[in-house]
Parts: sequence; C-alpha cells; structure tokens
Amino acid sequence: MNRKFQLISITAVLAIFVPNIVFGAYGVARCSEEHVAVTLNKPVPESVFSSSEEIIFDGRIWYPGSITGMGKCAKITFFVTPDSDPELADCYGRPAGSCQSSPVVCAVPEVCGKVSAAEKFSITEDPYNQVFKIGELEIPDTVGTVNSGDYSVEFHQSFKLPENFSRRGPVRFYVQYSGIVADVSGKSALEWSMAYQKATIDDNLGKVAIPEAIAGASVQTDYCASGSGPAAILYWKWSGVKSSKQAAYQIQISERSDFSLLVHDSGKILSENTNYATPAGKFVWGARYYWRIKAWDKAGVASNWSSGTPFDAPMHAYPKVSFVWIPKSPVAQDEVEFIDGSEIYGKSSKVRWLWSFEGGMPAISYEPGTKTVFLTNGIKKIELSVTDSDGYTCAASHSLSVDQKP
Repeated sequence: MNRKFQLISITAVLAIFVPNIVFGAYGVARCSEEHVAVTLNKPVPESVFSSSEEIIFDGRIWYPGSITGMGKCAKITFFVTPDSDPELADCYGRPAGSCQSSPVVCAVPEVCGKVSAAEKFSITEDPYNQVFKIGELEIPDTVGTVNSGDYSVEFHQSFKLPENFSRRGPVRFYVQYSGIVADVSGKSALEWSMAYQKATIDDNLGKVAIPEAIAGASVQTDYCASGSGPAAILYWKWSGVKSSKQAAYQIQISERSDFSLLVHDSGKILSENTNYATPAGKFVWGARYYWRIKAWDKAGVASNWSSGTPFDAPMHAYPKVSFVWIPKSPVAQDEVEFIDGSEIYGKSSKVRWLWSFEGGMPAISYEPGTKTVFLTNGIKKIELSVTDSDGYTCAASHSLSVDQKP
C-alpha cells in the first residue's frame, strides 16, 4: 500500500458556497446534518484503471462560513469498494442503523481538546467483501481569523490497489473526512463527510486483442508414392478477433519439445492457408519431430505459439515395389511367370506378398514368385503388394497386354 501523500494547501478561501453540494462526485447520505463538503475532481466519473495502475485522488475538503479553526485531529481516508453501498459503522464498530433509530453519540479523543460529542458513521474495512482502505493522510491543525470566510484543504494523492483486491469490473473510490471544526462562537465539533466516484477495474485495458492459431494434427506423406525422406502436412485452426482473417504464419520444427534447437523454421509466410507441407530433405528417419505455429492477422497482431501433435518419422524408407514377367508378350491360355524385384530398406526383410491378376487363373497368389494363365486376350491389370518385417507396406501395378492365341 502506497501511503506517500502530498497535501497541496490549507488555505482560507473566500467563496460563495452552497451547502451539501459535492462537485464531480456522489454524496453519501447520513442521518445528521452535514456541514463539511468533499469535492472530488479525480478520479473522473466512469474512469477505467488496470489493477496495477496508480490511481490519483484530487480534490478538497471545505467548510462554509466564519470559523476560527479547522483540521484538528482531522484525517482523510481513501477506500475502494464494489459498486454498491458499503456497510457503515459507528465509532464503536457497530453497524449504523437507520436515520429513524437513535444515533450513537461518540466521545471525542482527549488529544483533540474540549469539543462537543457527535455522531460519526464511517466505512469499515472488510477484505472479505472487497472493502479496502487504500490510504490515509492526517491534516495538520490550522487556525484562521475571526470572520475569515470559507476554509478548505486541498489534496492530491496517488495510491495503488491492494494486492488482495481481486474484484474486476465496476467499483467505487471513496474519500472520507473527519476532523474538529471551531466556529467564531468558540464552539468546536467533530465534523464528518464522504463522497465517492464510480470507476471500472479492467486488466485488459490498453491490451490489443490477440488472435489465436490452434495447432492440430500432423499427417505424414504417402511414402509409397513420394519415395522421399520423412515429411508431413501440418494443420491448424485460425480464431481471429472480430472475424479478422489470418494474413501470415510461421512454422518451427524441432527434435526438442522446448524448441531450443530448430530443425526447420519457415519464417513468416504471407498466406491465409491453414496447412503447411514440410520441405523434403530436412528430416531423418526414426526421429520424433515437434512443431508449433504462430499466425498474424491483417492488422499485424501475432498470436501466441501453439504446439501441434508431434510426428514420428518411420524407421526407414518404405518398400519400393517392382516386378517383371516372362514372356514379355504373353499369349492367352499360355502360362506367364511373375518375379518380385522390390527393394526394402533398413534391416528389414520381406515377409508378405500379395499378387492380384485380372482375368488370371489363379487370380491371387501369396508367393514371392508365381505363375498364372490368362484365359482371354486384352489389357490385364497386375498388382503386387509387399510388406516388410517392420510392417511397412507398398504396392505397384502394371497394365499387361495379353495377345490372342494364334
């Protein structure tokens, strides 16, 4: 809590004053007649503050009429509360009753001199209900001259909200005065008054709305068709603020989950696409790759990084399937031999073959090499699927022209 304060002036002010008018702030009803007025210039009405911001209170306490002294045993207390009437308590700490009930008479401290006892209700600090005293300053006693006119005490004070003030949204800032006032007749009395200003606490104040890029799945390439090294297509969803569109994105890929060493960085790519095909030749077999996405909207505001599903590169390349047949120009009703010529990689071995012969007899075979007879001439589709010992499977097909038997 910041208790540093600046008391600007304690001066006699000759001015026309309308009793019980509080300028720039809301007054607070009390049961007894109110003589002292609180003018609260800052915070201005409906101000918005962040919870870490310094809040400036600027205003004055004043008393109209001819008095000889003001400010003895006086203090100004500053509160923050929810946007509702706080509980008031008497000088014994008991809740204040209605104005129809008998007011409590409070004794005045001896250090303040001989003065009339008075009613006094005040805000009671109540952290449970988010009512906090955020500061207090004592006002030195000042003595004027007989018939000197209106007296005022100006204040300019800044505070920060308590760390345990968790309320966000509408609030009230209260300024409460209490002190001894002596008039020209020699009578002294304890005077009391308060006023408040409505405001809002918003921790998003001044922040730019951040779009969101939500990383999703990674789908690896068709290794049978590409014949290239490890690769993947990365997908994400764009969630722009107020329907703003994605304007650019950046992809980073690493073998480390903390991205401390990058394997690939796409840089900023100007595109509305929400998928990205990784380039060839960047990755190795048998490794796990982590990836993340950052995107920008058309205003140039960037999202936070979002990590997608990692992808595990295969242990090695998939089988490269090929086969040959003898004779090269088969004839219907003659036997044709098919020989597997597929390549496999790593330390794997071939464990499964599946031949398919259109119009052949037999039409299917599970042998590494096999024979079949085509009963009729024409274009026949031949397909071979090969699986290695690591479970990687690829297939290849050819169209074979079968001649008519002479």
